[in-house]
Amino acid sequence: LMGDFHPLTPQPATLLDWEAWMFIAPSRLTAHLVFFRRLSGDTIRHLPIRGLDPEKTYEMTSLSSHVGLPATGAELMARGISCELTN
Repeated sequence: LMGDFHPLTPQPATLLDWEAWMFIAPSRLTAHLVFFRRLSGDTIRHLPIRGLDPEKTYEMTSLSSHVGLPATGAELMARGISCELTN
């Protein structure tokens, strides 16, 4: 993966901590978020997002639902994103 790397969580201290990363393509047209839940019983985590172009519109697509939701970079950075991992 090339481009900007943004850790969205601190380095996990235990196996109960979530870990999340964001990779932004050099073109800044796409970004990939990766979440790891490990042994935590929590199935939902809300995290901030940074490093997007506030003027561009992004489509957030879940790999599990394949549903895309458009939002500007400014909106995504202001509200963050929630991730649900149940398995």
